[in-house]
Amino acid sequence: MKILSIAVAALTLAFCGCASSSVKQTWKSPSYNGGPVEKVAVLVMTGRDFYRQAIENHFAALLNGQGQSAFITHNLFTPSAAKADREAAAARLRQSGADSVLVVRLVDSATYSQQARGGAPEFTSSPAEIYSYLGMRSDASWNSFQTDVYIESTLYKLTSGERLWSGLTRTVLKENADPVAKIEPLAKKLFTLMRQDGVIH
Repeated sequence: MKILSIAVAALTLAFCGCASSSVKQTWKSPSYNGGPVEKVAVLVMTGRDFYRQAIENHFAALLNGQGQSAFITHNLFTPSAAKADREAAAARLRQSGADSVLVVRLVDSATYSQQARGGAPEFTSSPAEIYSYLGMRSDASWNSFQTDVYIESTLYKLTSGERLWSGLTRTVLKENADPVAKIEPLAKKLFTLMRQDGVIH
């Protein structure tokens, strides 16, 4: 059976016909009462350009289509450039008109059989994670196992670095998944909840 990197498999969820995708938990800043943000920069934290571009394109297009102004960031800077100079990256986003940034990153993945499975991770909260890399995991054999992928999507206010909202999703990847080029089901669930919480239009 082909050996795949879990990190790659996690990002490939954007193109997989998954058995299920659900929002495990959400959080909204109790101190924020500023209303919906105006323009969102979508930032997918991975050094793999293909996956970053594809996911950012889908997220931004869906937000714009639903009435929330948004744009991609992969044409503005590379992850290595952002890591080297975080302030410059944030300034570039503000110069492009963004007042907020939606950071999408892998936080955990667990591969198991029916006899063993992992639990969901907890949220992290440091504003510095905006420009941190996705943690890459060691290779694992799919065989007849199922992989649970946990993705955290976090909305930050660019002017202050304040975390406004976070959502943790769980997507089940099975080895017999039928690949399709869409991520709308996952993104729509997130954006519906963000809109209900009043942080996006």
